[in-house]
Amino acid sequence: MFSAFSTYIFRNYSKNSDRTRLSSELSATSLSSTNKANGSVAANGKANAKESFGQVTVRARAFLDGAYIRLNKTADRHTTEHEWRDVINIGKLDRRALYAIRTNHGGLFSEAEIKAATLPVEDLLAAASAAADPRGKDPAAAFKASIGVLDGASTEEKVSLSWITARAKAQWSYENAMRETHPGRIPVTVETSNPVVDLFVKAWREFASSKYNSLDSVEDTPSWSKAMSLWRIQESKRADPKAMGSL
Repeated sequence: MFSAFSTYIFRNYSKNSDRTRLSSELSATSLSSTNKANGSVAANGKANAKESFGQVTVRARAFLDGAYIRLNKTADRHTTEHEWRDVINIGKLDRRALYAIRTNHGGLFSEAEIKAATLPVEDLLAAASAAADPRGKDPAAAFKASIGVLDGASTEEKVSLSWITARAKAQWSYENAMRETHPGRIPVTVETSNPVVDLFVKAWREFASSKYNSLDSVEDTPSWSKAMSLWRIQESKRADPKAMGSL
């Protein structure tokens, strides 16, 4: 069950490729100077809380370029998962850097790199699930563990439609699994303060209810439509330079 859910998350991330914003920081001059100034940081993939997302993107690009020296080639579609994990060591990158790659922020990353950037979080999901539910008999525990992994995402990722819908599905799946496998126990509160997530969770509840069981998809529920409308409003405000400030 959890494996299927993990697949859902990352297919959803790929399908809902959120709008990326090209920062002025990503000029060739900036790329070169940042790589020289922060070479050690770029090489080990460490995060810096004061970095802008543009700087994170440059760091991620530098990290990959440095890793290709060890690989003795630039990664392409033939690069194996073993090479990504154990030679390139893409898992050393923090969540912000991985998200920058996965969304191709600034247009600096290849298709192979974008795909590979999902591997570390997939590994986190698998490890968390195995630790929480080693015998595969407690899906509620696995789903709760997946929520913990999702909540470790960066601020930039948490406003994306892909993260919001995945987080809502995880929450509903956990609550539903608790009802089915632990009917006498009260689920742990796993709600967010995000009203869009709340609406998507409500949409899943509507889809599961007898009142809406004739619908073909959760996307046909009233709450899904409301969630999408609210997310678009929020996204339009983030896209407004006056609202989001300089990058």
